[in-house]
Amino acid sequence: MGNNKKDFVSIPRGLRDIMPTEVEERRYVETKLRRIFESWGYREIITPTFEFFDNLAIETGKMMKDEMFKFLDCDGSLLALRPEMTTPIARVVSQRMKSTDFSRLYYSTNVFREEPPQRGQQREFYQMGLEFIGSKGAAADAEVIAVLIESLRAAGLKDFRVGIGQADFFRGVLEESNISKELIKEIQTLLVEKDLVGIERLIVENSILSKDKSKIMEIPLLRGRENVLEKAKSYIGSACSRKVLKNLFDLYEFLKSYGLEEFVIFDFGIAKHFDYYTGIVFEVYAPNLGFLVGAGGRYDGLLSEFGVNKPACGFALGLERLHICLAEQGALKKQNSKRVLVCSTKDVKRVLATAKMLRDMDFCVETILEPYSFDKYDFATNEGEFRWVINVDKVPESVEIFDVETNLKKTSSLSMIKEKLK
Repeated sequence: MGNNKKDFVSIPRGLRDIMPTEVEERRYVETKLRRIFESWGYREIITPTFEFFDNLAIETGKMMKDEMFKFLDCDGSLLALRPEMTTPIARVVSQRMKSTDFSRLYYSTNVFREEPPQRGQQREFYQMGLEFIGSKGAAADAEVIAVLIESLRAAGLKDFRVGIGQADFFRGVLEESNISKELIKEIQTLLVEKDLVGIERLIVENSILSKDKSKIMEIPLLRGRENVLEKAKSYIGSACSRKVLKNLFDLYEFLKSYGLEEFVIFDFGIAKHFDYYTGIVFEVYAPNLGFLVGAGGRYDGLLSEFGVNKPACGFALGLERLHICLAEQGALKKQNSKRVLVCSTKDVKRVLATAKMLRDMDFCVETILEPYSFDKYDFATNEGEFRWVINVDKVPESVEIFDVETNLKKTSSLSMIKEKLK
């Protein structure tokens, strides 16, 4: 850091201060999500902000390893800030909950990645999500997706869709084509980046058979509703692929039983840069936005890396991105509905007494602790922080109430003040 005064008031790139109004809106959204998570039996868990790098790097893929913030402990151990929450939770369950058959856990926390800041995601950003550990199959997958959909509906998000793919289906087709493991890895990396031109180039360079080339290029373009699953049958070449596709049919039937089928589409072009996904993968799309609101999938092999063989499925929502979507759709509820400012031009003690009475009535009350005079209540109106401003200078046992929302004044006795603040 230099001597320039600016150095002392700025923050590193890719970080941001979250101001009170946005914090209140986000807490409101979090509360909605928590209620849904907990109503399905999920319990909150908190893990350390940083852990051993080797633990966090398990099955994450090269891209995620490169994006971790790494640093040395005083004993020379290599540590890292958590870049996501699935791996830390897998570690906790493997170490401290191994005797539990089923674990339904959720989290709401910050994560860190060294990647170019983008709209709705800085180098430090916030995620809220859950993990269902110990159950496999379409019923468990459907539960996770159902909780995701119900959570977004409870938060007020409109016109969203959950795109569902299958990590094993495309991988199975590649393996059936007798393609080397190294080339499969390259093709999957390009699919994550949606680089179909790059995939075609690799196919040509490696002289892959024409019939296999057609499959490889067509499968990522399969996208739509239930009819897409029927189309995918034509690409089945092994018992493994048949089993994978049956899982998607079964998943759809479970989602129909929840009455949520209208919110999903199937997309065989979905691929993730985490190596631990083994089954379904899914993404949340919102209209007119150039980024995902959330994503998730099945990862049946991750816990075995920590010594416990348990299947699992989960998802994460980006809270900043969800906040942006809700704000642009006008779905965020004003958080000042019970906020009151109490003031007086002369009697601070009466201000304090009135404020206490209102707090006992469950209002959020701020006070001005010195004689204060303003006729037009510009402070409250311009800031937009308060629903009402109360002047206690009226005759004993009466106050003047200014309704910021309607721009109207009224007088009330103290005994009737709760009825007036509606």
